[in-house]
Amino acid sequence: MAKIIFYTNESVSVAAAEGLNRRDIKAITAKDAGNLGLSDEKQLEYASQNGLVIVTHDDDFLSLAAGYIKP
Repeated sequence: MAKIIFYTNESVSVAAAEGLNRRDIKAITAKDAGNLGLSDEKQLEYASQNGLVIVTHDDDFLSLAAGYIKP
């Protein structure tokens, strides 16, 4: 079974990812990935290309993601 890896964008505290990692739940941050300053679209693209579950506080992200999903 594939392991879920979380990817937190800049709107989520780095401490959230650190807390998950301490509990053996894999999480990387936009900072870890070298993605600070990228647009929401680029953050979503990165997560999608790398099979990551994105975690965000951006309330406009759901509509962005809905338009990005490919069948």
